[in-house]
Amino acid sequence: MNQIVTPSTFPFDWFKKIKFAPRPVGNHAGHYKMAYKNIVTAFDIECSTIETAKGPRAFMYVWQWQFGTEYTVVGRTWDELKAFIKKLTKGMFKEQGIWVAVHNLSYEFQFLRGVFHFGEEDVFCMKSRKILSARLPHIEFHCSYIHSNMSLKAYLKKMGVEHQKKSGVDFDYGKIRYPWTPLTNEELEYAVNDVLGLVEAIQ
Repeated sequence: MNQIVTPSTFPFDWFKKIKFAPRPVGNHAGHYKMAYKNIVTAFDIECSTIETAKGPRAFMYVWQWQFGTEYTVVGRTWDELKAFIKKLTKGMFKEQGIWVAVHNLSYEFQFLRGVFHFGEEDVFCMKSRKILSARLPHIEFHCSYIHSNMSLKAYLKKMGVEHQKKSGVDFDYGKIRYPWTPLTNEELEYAVNDVLGLVEAIQ
């Protein structure tokens, strides 16, 4: 049964007990091989767009990170995410990390790069603005859109998962939401289903 939790109420002791998958042997393109936590995770953000004197400006108002089919972590600010990652990866060795699926990483990366530092060697692009993967210490984001070659809605439908993508019409993308805007149960379900359904599809 999936539980929705905040960054501060996430069961870190439960996560620490998850073992790392056996580390691959060898070396690829000069990079060390990572040993990942043996769990599928997925990350996503929801954004609002407002008009400014300099044109449209988009900003994140909620982020959600799914861990297996057990927990969805929901946060509202980038500072929360940074603090969560720091606590989540505390005690990991350099070659240990977490594999994270992001559907359309190229979009999310435009926000992530403004919050975190990525070196040129940390980002793998298939072409300009088409990002296959991006790496932070202990965290590797991978694009499940490129992997599946389908929209999230089509991918979840094809895989027949329990948690399908909710209707964007009902969600109302035109509504302006801020990090302090209370979310309705329907809005929260929309956000959660995107990552929970993605994990189910990959599993």
